[in-house]
Amino acid sequence: QMFIAAEGLPLAATRLGVGVRIQCGAPDKPEKNWIGFTYKGQLHFVYSIYPHSVLAARAADGACAQRWSTATYAPLNKLAMSAQVRIHGSATAVRFRDDAFLALLHTIDEYGGYTSFAY
Repeated sequence: QMFIAAEGLPLAATRLGVGVRIQCGAPDKPEKNWIGFTYKGQLHFVYSIYPHSVLAARAADGACAQRWSTATYAPLNKLAMSAQVRIHGSATAVRFRDDAFLALLHTIDEYGGYTSFAY
């Protein structure tokens, strides 16, 4: 479950605010590892690394819509096809250049070991 608050900077300064549940994802279990970033003034999240799924969220009511989904990036395909790891998001994406963001992901192997990657 993910929540969003429209107050932004005042919320960060006072730690007081009202959040609304983002209306996508699994409502009945805890969720984490969503990768947040702002694109064209709107908050987006990478909801899934593979398939790569990007959602836009509206702070006023938690409504969200899928903005992008693909499973055609060869390095992620190869990693996802490995039965020995699970892929998760990690941290916030940052603008890398005008047309790209840089984000982190991590894998968890069958023994609980973590490996982090930039993508």
